[in-house]
Amino acid sequence: MSNARNLANLLGTRTQITTADIADGAFQANKNLIINGAMQMAQRGTSSSSSGYQTVDRFKTNLSGPTITQSQHSLTSSDTPYSYGFRSSYHIEVTGVGTNAATDYLEINQNIEAQNIAKSGWNYTSASSFITLSFWVKASVAGTYAVLFDSTDGTQQLYGFEYTVSANTWKKVTHTIPGYSNIAVDNDNGIGLRLFIILYYGTDYTVASSPLNEQWGTLGSPTDYVNDFAQNMLTTANATFEVTGVQLEVGETATPFEHRSYGDELARCQRYYAKTYNDGVAPGTATSAGSVFHSLDAQQGYAKATWDFPVTMRSNPTIVLYNDNDGTSGQVSGDSTNYTGSAAYIGNNRAIGGVSGIALGGSTYLRFHATMDAEL
Repeated sequence: MSNARNLANLLGTRTQITTADIADGAFQANKNLIINGAMQMAQRGTSSSSSGYQTVDRFKTNLSGPTITQSQHSLTSSDTPYSYGFRSSYHIEVTGVGTNAATDYLEINQNIEAQNIAKSGWNYTSASSFITLSFWVKASVAGTYAVLFDSTDGTQQLYGFEYTVSANTWKKVTHTIPGYSNIAVDNDNGIGLRLFIILYYGTDYTVASSPLNEQWGTLGSPTDYVNDFAQNMLTTANATFEVTGVQLEVGETATPFEHRSYGDELARCQRYYAKTYNDGVAPGTATSAGSVFHSLDAQQGYAKATWDFPVTMRSNPTIVLYNDNDGTSGQVSGDSTNYTGSAAYIGNNRAIGGVSGIALGGSTYLRFHATMDAEL
């Protein structure tokens, strides 16, 4: 985080820091419970027509009905958040419209690790203890949109709220959420709190007046997550929605965004997803320049290679190997031949990749890339 920048934003023309400034955490490091809120990391790639985790790290798109393109979008000086230090947004474009207004939905989601909530300083069971969400948003379709929090440990508890935007105009949204006596959060590496920025929910998931709007509660029947949407951007071809500067912090006030260094944010993201490809190269790409070379241990026609992860991951990850000749998954490259390969041992800080049925000569070696996925 740039403490100097946040301090300058806080003080403005003032010459003194007050005890209230210190108390509200305006220039506190490590205050943002959201990872990659400035959307600067996109290890998987910068554009995809699929849902799920595909582009911007730690954020995923869930949908039913439309087809979309999700991307890491570059901001320019004409974008309001640019002057606040933001250079990227998470951008959604509707490329194929939905066909069923009742069952269609589209949302942006980040799952927060439980122990990060449990040890954040938020007394989540107390109505007098608060967390505050803030973010920048722009939509091509004007209207009222929704945000939903989901506490999943114990009995599921949900909290929603709404905000209104004008078409193609950046808006900073801030909202403070109280604790609730029925919330439970485990001190572990599972999901502790889920954040959903909702672009559209069909009427199968909404009611005219949701009991979850600006208060915690359990899911009713029908599934009344949020209030009905007056607009449906999923019926508008090429409709867009983008968000950046997502911050969730303990306290009743939205303080200046915590701008973390590139290296700091990358390490946080690598706890959940990492790759051996060079920065800026998408997995599945044919490239020898960034290949990982490993010494081999030949035992009865079996070759193995050990590699360490850049950081200790949240859990033992799912690993996919790729050859570097054409980027095919499930393969490794050996001299001029591709072999079927897989991870024979997986821990949360290292793995061993193996290939069987290979005749090793004095100059034989394996080249491969890998992705490691431990997302929530």
